Amino acid sequence: MQMQEERSMHSDVCVVIPVRLQSERFLNKPLCLYKGKTLIHNVIEIATKLHFVDRIVVACSEDSREVQLICEEYQIDFLHVAENVSCGTEKVYYVHQLFPMHSYYMTIPVDEPSLDPAELNHVFSNYCDKPFTIATLFTEFFCEEDLLDEKSCKIVTFANSWKILYTSRAVIPAKKDGTLHELCFYKKHVGVFLFPAITANTKQFWHKTLLSSLEGLEQNMFLEYNFQGFKINHKGFGIDVKEQISRLEERMSH
Repeated sequence: MQMQEERSMHSDVCVVIPVRLQSERFLNKPLCLYKGKTLIHNVIEIATKLHFVDRIVVACSEDSREVQLICEEYQIDFLHVAENVSCGTEKVYYVHQLFPMHSYYMTIPVDEPSLDPAELNHVFSNYCDKPFTIATLFTEFFCEEDLLDEKSCKIVTFANSWKILYTSRAVIPAKKDGTLHELCFYKKHVGVFLFPAITANTKQFWHKTLLSSLEGLEQNMFLEYNFQGFKINHKGFGIDVKEQISRLEERMSH
């Protein structure tokens, strides 16, 4: 009964799963296997376990019949978005144009197959009523190797709030003498984003900035707005290159 009540209170969210098959760094990544299922299958199944979700949309840069069939398998929506829509979060704007009736739009990256749905349920039920323009997630670093990896994004927030100051591939904050602080001091970005409907419908948020281009991080487009970070527990990581799949499987098996 409690779960049913929670679902009825928070069931006005559209989850967007951005998909791009023609990545130069990892071709057809969303269709590669993680624990015996494609990355798309894994992330769709995460989304289906969220209590607050009313709709799931796979927004794909290619008109892929294979991806469409997966969507039909789960009875969710498939949307072919033009290839010039350059980043995952920008797809939210186009999903909103087609499905404008939701209060929130959440993106879940297809390369984060080890996310815990319970953590996402906790974040949404506790923080969705707080004022924010755009929100994302962060976690503590699992190990120093992850911290030093340039593929991992680091977040700096204000000391007494979760308002995001900056995100970078570099280790930040950086100590003057070049040594590292304690591992728990650093914040690792997790690529889930949450947009209230009014933000999702405002095209201005997806203009590339110098900082987003320099870092190659789309989240730096949002720094000048009320951009919040919410903490979750997550020991996994996003898959950028094929070699990381076996490494993630090994980590999540312990």
